[in-house]
Formats: sequence, C-alpha cells, structure tokens
Amino acid sequence: MMRTLSLIVVLSLTSALIPHAHAETLTAHITLDTASRAIMVESDSPGVPTVEWLAAEGAGFSGLVPELQSPTRINGWSETASYLTGGGWLPKASDADAADADQIHQHDITVTVPASDRVAVTGHILHDRVTGDQREVRFAFEGPSSDLGIFVGSYEVGQGDHALVALRTYLQPEDHALSAQYLEASARYIDRFSAEIGDFPYSEFSVVSAPIPVGLGFAGATYIGQSILPRSYMTGRSLAHEVLHNWWGNAVRVDYASGNWSEGLTTFMADYGLAEDDGALAGQQMRMDWLRKLALIEADQMKPLASFISASHDRGEQGEGYGKAAMVFHMLRSELGHTQFYDGLRQFYRSNNGREAGWADLQQAFEQVSERDLSQFFAQWINRAGLPRLQLLAAAPTGADQLTLTLAQDADAAPYDLLVPVLVETSDGPEHHSLRLTKAEQQYDLTLNAPALSVHVDPAFDLARWPATQELSPTLDNAFAASGFNAALAAPEAADAAKARALLEEMLNVDLVWGAEAPHPVDLIFGTTQDVADHYVVETGHAFPYATDGAARAWLERGEGEQLRLYISADDLEDAAAQMRFLGYYGSKSYVSFENASGHTFGVLPSDKSALRVVFE
Repeated sequence: MMRTLSLIVVLSLTSALIPHAHAETLTAHITLDTASRAIMVESDSPGVPTVEWLAAEGAGFSGLVPELQSPTRINGWSETASYLTGGGWLPKASDADAADADQIHQHDITVTVPASDRVAVTGHILHDRVTGDQREVRFAFEGPSSDLGIFVGSYEVGQGDHALVALRTYLQPEDHALSAQYLEASARYIDRFSAEIGDFPYSEFSVVSAPIPVGLGFAGATYIGQSILPRSYMTGRSLAHEVLHNWWGNAVRVDYASGNWSEGLTTFMADYGLAEDDGALAGQQMRMDWLRKLALIEADQMKPLASFISASHDRGEQGEGYGKAAMVFHMLRSELGHTQFYDGLRQFYRSNNGREAGWADLQQAFEQVSERDLSQFFAQWINRAGLPRLQLLAAAPTGADQLTLTLAQDADAAPYDLLVPVLVETSDGPEHHSLRLTKAEQQYDLTLNAPALSVHVDPAFDLARWPATQELSPTLDNAFAASGFNAALAAPEAADAAKARALLEEMLNVDLVWGAEAPHPVDLIFGTTQDVADHYVVETGHAFPYATDGAARAWLERGEGEQLRLYISADDLEDAAAQMRFLGYYGSKSYVSFENASGHTFGVLPSDKSALRVVFE
C-alpha cells in the first residue's frame, strides 16, 4: 500500500533581526510518498529550500528524500520510519538571509499521514486526530528552523504521568515493552534537573525510536537508535544526558564563536551526577577516566576549550570538550561550594533562556551569585590550552603534630591558580587539607591532630592535570592509541601457530612486528585461553584473576619501564574476532572478557604507585 505524508506548514517568522511588523507568513504544502520517498513542496514563497535533493518545479519543489546512509544525514527515509530535521527542506521567507535557519521563529505546522502512522515532533502538539484513513497532527514550535524535527513511523505510542510535562514514547511495536521504563526515567530526570536548574523548558518530551544508530537531542525530544534502545545504559546516563540537553543546548543555545560549554556542563550534571549518586569511588573513577583520555593527547596538540565546537570520533576532541570541560565545572563547584555553584547555574538559566550564551555568560552568572572575581579561573581553564603538571618536591614531619611539604608546578609555563586537595593519613585517621598553589613552587606548614603516617596530593583526582608517573594504571585506550604492536604467540611451537598468527593479523588493523625487534611501545601476547594463562604465570609468577573468564578476553598491564603488555586470548581462536568485535567500546578499562559477543567482566586494575604520595618511616 502506498503510504503518503502531507505537511501543511505555516511559519510566522519573528526575531530580533526581523521586526514583527515586517515578518512574513509562509504557507507551504509538503507531500512525501513514504513508499517511493518522493517529496513535493508547494509554496507561494520565493524562498528556496537549502537541500540538494529538492529542485525547483513551477511554484514548488520536488525531489527524493535521501535514503538512510552512513554518515548519517539530517534527513532520511525508510519504509518503517523517516525523519525531516534541520529545517533546510522548508521554504524561506522572502527577506531571509543565509543565517535565517539560526534565528528564532514561530512555527505552526500541520502534518497529515495515513492513520496507521504516528508523528513525533519538536514542539507542542495542538491536536492529533484521525479522520477516515488519515491522521492529522498540528503542532507549534518556537526556535531556530534548524532545530525543527518531524519523525514519522509505524510507532506505538506510550504516554507517561507527569504533572507539568506531557511524556511520550514512539517505539516500534516489538520494542513497546520498553516504554514504561523510558517514561519513568524521563520523568525522574526532568524532576531532578528542574530542581537543580529551573522548570523544564518545554511542555512535552518524547523518546523516539530511530532507524539509524544515533542518540540525538532535540527541543523536547530525543531520537535514539532502535538497536541500542534495549541497552541498560540508555535509560541511565545516556537518557539523562539527552534530557539535560533540553536546558543546555536547546533552551540556552550555544554561542559557538566562544566555544561549546554545553557538552561539558551536560556531562558534569548528567553522566557525572549519576556516577556521584553511586558513591565517591564511582565519581573518582569517572574523573580518572577523563584524565586518562586527556593524557592520550600530545601536549602540543591540546587546544583551549574556547575553540571546542563539537566532537567527532577524535579522542582529543572527546577528551577535552567533554572530559576536561566537565572537570572545570567540578573544580568550580569545589571553589564556590555546592550552594553557590547551583545558584550560579540557576542564575545563568534565568538570564539566558531563549538566547545564545557563551563561557563569558557563565562566568558572569557565577560571579554575580558568589560576589567573586573569577576571571583568573575562567582564563586559565577556558582560554589556555594544556594542563598543569603537579610535583610533590618534599614532605616531612617536623614534630608530633606538624608536617612541612613543598608543591611545584611546571616551571616553564605561567603558574596556574590551583586549589590542591591534600590527604594526610595520621595515627588518628585521615585529615583533608586544601592548599592554594599560585606559584611555580610553594612550601606549606600544616598543623595536624596526630602524627603523620603519609601524605598524598590530589589523591581522588579532583584537578584537571597531567597524571603523575605511574599514578594511573594503563587502560586499553593506551594500547589503541599505539600505531602497532610487538606481537608474539603464547605457544609459538603449537601445531596451529601459523594459523593463530594469521588470525591475529586479520583481527587487528595495526602494524604487527614479529620477532626480536620491538619498535612499538606495546607488546602483544596472543593465543588460546590456557596458553596465555600459562604464559602469564611463567612471566609474572602469579595468575591473572580473569585469565579464563568468558569465552574471550583482553587485558593490559605496565611492563618494564613505560612498556605496555597487552594479552588477548580466546577459547576458540577462530571465534576471537566475532567475540571481541565490541572491544573498542571498553577503551577506558584495563581488562574485559566477552561471552556471546557481549562484555562479561570488565574493570580498571588498581595502581598503588604515585609520585604524589610519600609514606613516612
């Protein structure tokens, strides 16, 4: 059966740059045949849609909506679900300019589809009714046309119970059982962030199943790939992250000219906020993960946060724009205290809701509530590239209740202004101190309640800084960052050694060097489960605790000096590649085992070494 989509679009364009008296009302009729993906746009407006798949045809435009493809386009068609986003497919007002898509507009859109289809949108649904064999959905949307989204598919709709926000899920019938947990989680996150920031900025919020493997945030909606909807993490940090983007990035838009603050703030409040709910150790683990990713970037390749726009798959962009920026907010909360920090966020939201904002606006809000000059803090963390490097030059008890220590930071760079956490273990228990470090080198005399047993500088990784030597155990990301491995088989004399070697070369798309020559910083040992487990015992004198866990596994440890040792084994070597096809997702872990091609056991190996810790005799 031919399934058609008809759109009656009425746009009343208003913005600060287009006075209301001169705003032009645009009426457009858009028809999409979802069986053939043919689209027709008819309008009296002379404005031309800015997409290559629409061509002028008389008084309107026609073409074919692009099929789903990779890399993902902002518009796509499939037989079960299609989407029109970005607003480029809409005719423009006659007086619109090239920047028009980023201006605030009032949209009044009516969508007509076959009665069996459902329509999810950005904005407020005014009515959704079925007449005969057609469904008509009319909705209002205020914002940039580039944020507009219309999603049509063979969805089942679930509705949630919330006093202020209309909650809906649009899922394929086979996934409808997931609706209740998505609705419950959405309500919980809306309440959480409303309490921290201010009321949810939209009257509706929808979770929409996408025919593409994405997680995208829109004003009042999130578009999630159907393949990842059942994953447990999706209703956790991932959904929380997308819900929070309704405040940061949609209601308060990003002034990209001064850098993208939204991803870091959203990561801090959503991903990290939920980790903190699980306890101090979970929060510390996430901070350590951020620092590990930052440490993978060469110092001369680091960029200031003011230049971060958006992240691709580049680890540096992810590490800085998300991790370092989130650390900045963590440090700012430590500087101001919990109350003033969240008062500052609420002030920032009140002042900038409905407009673009940058780092300077954040600074202004926090300065206003704290009555402090934060120019040094924001200048060093936002406008300066790189990280400080801390040193514990000396530490010694000078009496039963005295401790003298000397801290230093990079001598060849302008000193940072740092609030350094210091943990002193005493005979009566731990004592926590915060030391202000503003020079290249400073000495401190601490008065304690009992004799000092040890001292540890920034033990919980609360500062954005370079990790000290051997302070962090390596993770698989450290191996993935290498250009190649020095490869060896755990059982080189086995009958199937040549086959094992060929399988490894097929699995890994990196340079493998066999033999005595070792040009790479990573040594790789590969083989069957028992061969690698036995090899490890001979090599280290003890067994690795997860050497036989699951059907296949990988783990990374530090060898001699800075050399790393990567172990990969499987019960069936020919099945190793299939079992471990998601290995790249576990880069932040030291070890991972797989069962039925899914992560089974994983974690980070502890490190008891640090150049920032001294134990006294």
